[in-house]
Amino acid sequence: MKKTLTLSLFAKFLFLALIFSSCSKDDDPEPKIKNEFQIGDETLTIDYGILVDFGSFDPIGSDNESSNHYNYYFVLTNGEPGPYEDYWQSESNTYRVYFELFSNGSEGFKPGTFTYLNKEKATKETIKNKSFFFDVDYSESDNFKSDEAGDKAIGGTVKVSKGQSEYEYIIEFELELASGKTLKGAYSGVFKFVCDNKDCNNE
Repeated sequence: MKKTLTLSLFAKFLFLALIFSSCSKDDDPEPKIKNEFQIGDETLTIDYGILVDFGSFDPIGSDNESSNHYNYYFVLTNGEPGPYEDYWQSESNTYRVYFELFSNGSEGFKPGTFTYLNKEKATKETIKNKSFFFDVDYSESDNFKSDEAGDKAIGGTVKVSKGQSEYEYIIEFELELASGKTLKGAYSGVFKFVCDNKDCNNE
């Protein structure tokens, strides 16, 4: 009888321990976004984000009347953006990371995971019902005055999540660049919003 009671108590103790362990794991906070990225062996801090709304868009054609995707540009940098007309300009940036993302559907940008597609091989069928990007570009900038392409992504994913306020987003990325380097990082914050389509208003 004593042995049976001991085993019963041990089983109850083990059951409670498993419950507390499970609850503890559920209560663990999500890892904090550090607002930085790594390119090769170098780590750089992200201080500012710019969001440009280009509206509904046909990614592989020019007929926006039959558009089936919604186009946002996200730009990450370490220099404060200029006013709306000169949002690319900055007196203090040393780099920029530029993301041209197309979300599935034309009724507004939808957060989610975006995968790389080769634009030269893309067709209406290969992009149908997909959220993707053709172009992510890292460049060491000269106050955003140059349009020269930087080190472009040739593979990888970009994940976009919506924050609590209107233009607050979390953008996480892990990309293979044409140079052979890896570009990996994340940024969480309120983006400077710029409208570049007739359906939204600049603030």
